[in-house]
Amino acid sequence: MSVKSKYDAHEEKKNMHMIRKLFEVTKLDGNFQRWGGVEKGSGWSIAASNEYISSLMSNSVFNKIIVADVECCLLYAKRERDTASEEYFQDLWDAGYKYVSIDGNNTSSTVTAFLDCHEKIYFKDIDGNKKTFADLTKDEQDDVMYTEKLDVATLRQIGIEEMCKLFQRLNVSTSLNAQEHRQARWSEMSKFVRDVSNLPEVRTMFTNFVFQAKSLDKRAHEEVVAQFAMKLSGFAKMTKPDMDKFYESTSSLNEADEKEITAILKIAAKMAAIRGTLANSKGTRFRRGQLLVLLDVIREITTTRGYKIKGYETMFKWFAKTDYDLRQAAKTVTAEDAAEKSYVHWTHQYYTRSLWERSLAKMMESFEDVEEEWVDAGHLVRKRTSADTFTQSQKEELLYLQEGQTRKGEQIDIFDLYDGKLEADHVVSVKDGGATEISNGELMYTEDNRTKGPQSSEPFFNFQQDLLDEI
Repeated sequence: MSVKSKYDAHEEKKNMHMIRKLFEVTKLDGNFQRWGGVEKGSGWSIAASNEYISSLMSNSVFNKIIVADVECCLLYAKRERDTASEEYFQDLWDAGYKYVSIDGNNTSSTVTAFLDCHEKIYFKDIDGNKKTFADLTKDEQDDVMYTEKLDVATLRQIGIEEMCKLFQRLNVSTSLNAQEHRQARWSEMSKFVRDVSNLPEVRTMFTNFVFQAKSLDKRAHEEVVAQFAMKLSGFAKMTKPDMDKFYESTSSLNEADEKEITAILKIAAKMAAIRGTLANSKGTRFRRGQLLVLLDVIREITTTRGYKIKGYETMFKWFAKTDYDLRQAAKTVTAEDAAEKSYVHWTHQYYTRSLWERSLAKMMESFEDVEEEWVDAGHLVRKRTSADTFTQSQKEELLYLQEGQTRKGEQIDIFDLYDGKLEADHVVSVKDGGATEISNGELMYTEDNRTKGPQSSEPFFNFQQDLLDEI
């Protein structure tokens, strides 16, 4: 079955002026496409765009622009009861888009940039002279804009999943890399990976620590996040076949893993914001394996050991120094012993669980030397759990035992609890080993509790007197 009959495609030739009008109302969807185009820098190079314009001006191009008609596809999705596609196209329609790019975005972008007199986009005439659109006479400009030159296919019956698959099929022979092919699918997991990887602070972290900006346009950072997600999902390897399998078999991550990945990336982003770029004049950065070790270390400290990190700069300095020391020590390891003893080998072969676990173990040996010091200095704080939080019934009992007053003599009542004006504080703080029980509890206004912070207090009410023996 042809594309035309399968997707109810309407094919016609369009002039360059019409291509520019089309481009202005077409959505380039990062869900399944590279952020290409002249202004994005991740599609064709400027040289490739200029070569295309030169070919176009001599009527020597044969490629086709393919778009999906948003309004028609929305009606089709409703008729087919395709809820995901209906929501997708409705959102695009509400945002003012009339089309979605499936193939040929670089063409449309190049044509638009040329007509908009982009200073770097030009063609060469028969004498080899470079000419921008602004260099042409008015008659020449009109001839260029309104002479039909390009084939455009508008698909009117296609859903979002099939659109992603069609994009993959159309780009089998192109320069799309493995991760771009993986991400060209419609799933909750691929959407999460894309969205969290491209949070502004997370993108900055990747460019500060590991990648050049152009690598992000090719989804290298999304691949790192996907690899980290694979670890949490129990994969033992992160090779290309394993990653392909992960994308094929995983439609979504559980909510807890999504929250954990997001939190860890944001912690790394705070370290990047404090330290700035690692690049020196020669562009030296962490390798990907080193960044994955950092993410593993953050996860071990926060999730496994239950700390909240406060000293971002202290921790990053420690990590960078420990990483350096381990790499220096690896220089004395023989090739035969590398798999067993070399940190450099482990971080280069980061895609194997047995090796990334060794990298983490070495890091955590060093962490244990500074753990107590960091806690004392406030660089690490124990996370509160549900066991550290007073229940509503405990708060009501505290209100009764305090006879409706704070230790400052302020009158309080049950409505203050419901309105969130009061908090139940630990007299002996959780940090100092205080238990979440009535004899160690006290109601106070939120502002007072924030001012007091995590410090312990002297007992004040009669029901707290038993604490005197413990302090």
